[in-house]
Amino acid sequence: MPLTLKEIEALPADPEALKKRALEAIRRDKDAVGPAEESLSRTLASLLYELPASPQVRGAAYRALATLPGVRVEGRSTDPRGRSGVAVIFLIQGDRTPRIRLIIDPDTSKVLTFEVAGVPEKGVNVVLESGWTDTKPSPPSTE
Repeated sequence: MPLTLKEIEALPADPEALKKRALEAIRRDKDAVGPAEESLSRTLASLLYELPASPQVRGAAYRALATLPGVRVEGRSTDPRGRSGVAVIFLIQGDRTPRIRLIIDPDTSKVLTFEVAGVPEKGVNVVLESGWTDTKPSPPSTE
């Protein structure tokens, strides 16, 4: 979902309004494949870990995701760094595989890991820190 920073800042904190705005953005995206509704879960997930959405918008994205068919909570899980969280899984598009699996820290609502389940070459993306900055990032330590 290609959005400018101003558009991200203007996203609604209401789950239904957020779903509507996300569907509009998907329909505007020239690179989108298939019906917009099939991409909605992936788009909402991007608000949780890829885009600098406010905590209120992230909360709305969680609540909106929970209303979509095919989204299920797997329960307690541990990420590759040993951090505890809750695993949530959903299909990337419609009823086709592969699936996205997120491990979310229930205390902070931050995504700890993102993986495309069933596609080993994609691996697991471990989120150590997220946010926007004007400073050049340095690689994380291996400790």
